[in-house]
Amino acid sequence: MAVNTETPNDTKSTDRIEKRVVLRAPRTRVWRALSNAAEFGTWFRVKLEGAFTEGKAVRGRLSIPVTSM
Repeated sequence: MAVNTETPNDTKSTDRIEKRVVLRAPRTRVWRALSNAAEFGTWFRVKLEGAFTEGKAVRGRLSIPVTSM
C-alpha cells in the first residue's frame, strides 16, 4: 500500500490538528480495534467507560504508566 508523505501546498488555517499513522496490521484487525471499545483501548492505551455507540460520546482515561522524572 502506498502512503502519500508529501506536505500539502495549502497553507490555510484550520481549527484542528491532523496526524497520519501507518498501522502495520490487516484491515480486519484495524477495523476491530476502531469498532470495539475494549480493542481500541488495548491499541491506544486508554481505559474507556463503556462501548462505542453511534452518536454518543464515550469517556475514558489514559492507561499509560507514569514515570518519575
